[in-house]
Amino acid sequence: MKKNDLFKVLLLSAVVIISSCSSDSGDTDPLSCTLATTPTEYAFTDSDGNSTVYYGGQASRLGAAEDVYNTLNADAAYTQAQLISDFAINNIEGKFAENVGNGTYGSNGNRATIVSDLHQLFADYELASADFAAGTVAAPGQAGLLPKNNGAGADIYELTADGWEVDQQYAKMLIGALCLEQNAYDYLTKIDLVNYNNLDDPTVNRGYDGDQAWGPTYYTKAEHYFDEAYGYVYGLDHHANGDGYNFAGDLDDEINNDLFLGKYLHKHDGTGASGFNWRFDAYNAYVLGRQAIVENCQDVLDEQITIINTTLSKVVAWHAADYLSKASDDALSSNDYSSFNHGLSEAWGFVYSLQFTKMSNGMPLFSHDEVNAMISEMNTTTAWGFKNTTGAARLQEMADQINTRLANY
Repeated sequence: MKKNDLFKVLLLSAVVIISSCSSDSGDTDPLSCTLATTPTEYAFTDSDGNSTVYYGGQASRLGAAEDVYNTLNADAAYTQAQLISDFAINNIEGKFAENVGNGTYGSNGNRATIVSDLHQLFADYELASADFAAGTVAAPGQAGLLPKNNGAGADIYELTADGWEVDQQYAKMLIGALCLEQNAYDYLTKIDLVNYNNLDDPTVNRGYDGDQAWGPTYYTKAEHYFDEAYGYVYGLDHHANGDGYNFAGDLDDEINNDLFLGKYLHKHDGTGASGFNWRFDAYNAYVLGRQAIVENCQDVLDEQITIINTTLSKVVAWHAADYLSKASDDALSSNDYSSFNHGLSEAWGFVYSLQFTKMSNGMPLFSHDEVNAMISEMNTTTAWGFKNTTGAARLQEMADQINTRLANY
């Protein structure tokens, strides 16, 4: 081979190697690689120090969803129409179970069914709300208020005539139908490192900039999609801090919120009842996944997305089984209906959320039809109807079924 030809070959090889190892998010060819940098906090900036993290829409949406939750705790009369209108604020309903009707998973009719179930909760609240406002004491067949621990506790639970606490059904339902679904079946499915990760491309470098306008941003579309997924878990923390939703704190600061998915993920720090440190697993996967986008590393990104989906799904499944098992115990332990009804209502919401899980095989732990069957049984039996020996056995059977499947992952 001539020297000139040899030089050309070596030069070409060098170009290929350099381009294959670049960590610049402006590269348009995603690569199989390992990360050059492994950060420990969800804080990302460009070369000028500008934050490239933004998920204000998710923080606002979770804040609006929390406002509806607070309304459902107000011991006041509200109509279904008022609650539906409040829920539509900041496009909550537009994102609620958004992808269950477009063929991503399940049948095309699933979203309509799920939205209808949510609206039914609001109708149940309307039917009972006059009794809440009047201070009527709840009892089987009678909607009203029931103090915790037969009056010994400070909390007062609002129960429908069937014994359900609507605010708990609603909040736990949104853990799956909003927070988890928007991660597993929406934002984390559309991160395209080839077409959406080049700041030099003006069609990519566009997104919501926080000022009610669409235009150039410091982040790529791929980075923003990932941030939006992250925001559905951690957004309430940043919403409370009021600092533009770009707060960069440590692990404890990032996840210490009191509602929706972040609350329950926070419980699993390796010292709790589950024994798993899912809090760290999820947060670390978000951090490394976001860095993988910065470095254009497709393999690492895919791996971290799988960890996120399965970890969040395990949290939902674990709590579904745990609340069912506790309700089974409470059904036999005492005459304190309030704790039983409260816990069983939480179980209802977590069971409902099982259909939005996404395990390592890409499928939900329980299908929409399977979840529908369990929810239908719970609704037909009523919460009051489970507080007996037969009901306790059935609740434990459902918990065991969830745990058996979860053990496979």
